[in-house]
Amino acid sequence: MTVSIKPLEYRAGCTTFAEWVTLFTLCLAPLIAHIISGTVPASHLAHGRPKWHDSICHYNPTSIVWRYAALVDRRLRAKNWSPNDLAASNAIFWTSRGWNGDESMVALATPYRVQCPESSHISIFSFTMLKTVIVTLQGVAALYSLTGSFKHADINNPAIAMGLDAIFFPLAILGLLRLCAAAWLAEDFSYMYTENVLQHSAKQNELLNEDGIPLIHTAEEYDPWLMTPPQSQGGFRTPNSSWISCVFRTFYLLLCFGVWIISFLSTIPLPGQQGVFSFTSFLVGIFYFVFLSVSNLTYVFYFLCGKTTTTIIPCISSTWYKVYTILLMAMILVLIIISAIETQRGPDGHYKSLTYPLALDCKAKSQWGIVSPSHNFSGVISSVTNSYDMAGSKIMGSPLFEAGNNTASSNESFWRFDFTGYCVGKLGGA
Repeated sequence: MTVSIKPLEYRAGCTTFAEWVTLFTLCLAPLIAHIISGTVPASHLAHGRPKWHDSICHYNPTSIVWRYAALVDRRLRAKNWSPNDLAASNAIFWTSRGWNGDESMVALATPYRVQCPESSHISIFSFTMLKTVIVTLQGVAALYSLTGSFKHADINNPAIAMGLDAIFFPLAILGLLRLCAAAWLAEDFSYMYTENVLQHSAKQNELLNEDGIPLIHTAEEYDPWLMTPPQSQGGFRTPNSSWISCVFRTFYLLLCFGVWIISFLSTIPLPGQQGVFSFTSFLVGIFYFVFLSVSNLTYVFYFLCGKTTTTIIPCISSTWYKVYTILLMAMILVLIIISAIETQRGPDGHYKSLTYPLALDCKAKSQWGIVSPSHNFSGVISSVTNSYDMAGSKIMGSPLFEAGNNTASSNESFWRFDFTGYCVGKLGGA
């Protein structure tokens, strides 16, 4: 197994404006769908608002995939799942002490809830389910493309010669994990921190409960219901005491590591093959190796510690996680720029980041075509049915097409004889 990495090279000189629009649409669609479908607006239960470096961490794919797992885990551990549980489990609460997605918020946030889902699960005919369908279709298409590329170690491999339109294929595959939580990903809820509470929260004698949420009070007395937070009607089993929770967490980790393996294998040639990687594919491989490794190690640590009681990843306020999120987004921007520089449209209509065997100018590229060995029109064409090699052995061909003219009374059959290699020729020319 030999691997060669090509240096960065500008190949996008022939790309037209219409092609740029198509490329960036195909490129950004999986990324945008993954982020938009995996995040919900924050529910503010405090006078202050989170800073940009606090909010940006929710758009980290590591946080999104964690949210899917924690939501399913909470549902499996619930003793009595209600619409209120569904709403609070999907919300991300900002309190005076930071982000809070703990199970205790199911009861603590109830006084602030102004809209609640009608059912304890989402409807099939809902906008949330539409998001799930879109993310699923993108993931299946990406999975088919990458797993089907394992047998190639040349420019025909979309991973080895990855173009701008394919750099987020592994992320699209990761979006398939949304299917685990699809039945409980709700958006038809809202929590409001009322103006009356905002006015009182500025007072120096403001009381905070242990979760950092201001207690609703009047000038005369405090609300005894909030002074002693109510317990959830059903409650939740602890993660390590629920066998079904342990089984799910193990299954989920296997899926996450499966995506890591697919991404890794798609960027290396198989034993006995020689792979030539573009600079784009090399950077994409590094990006997903770092991203998926950090994500999976984080999941393993918190899963083993039983920290799935919160739907917000526990380290979201940590400095290292904020730095990791910013670096991850910077790497995404670099990937888009580098792949845009290297991506070109080949004579076969595919976008690649490696140079094609035949150097063509921009005008000639639309007039040429490449036929690979596996193509139906690949082979040596003869007008006779049978042929013989030098040893006199009979060689059978396969019918390719029939051609006729106005003067001929019958059509003439042409036959194809297989060979190893590929043809590069000008269509319609001599």
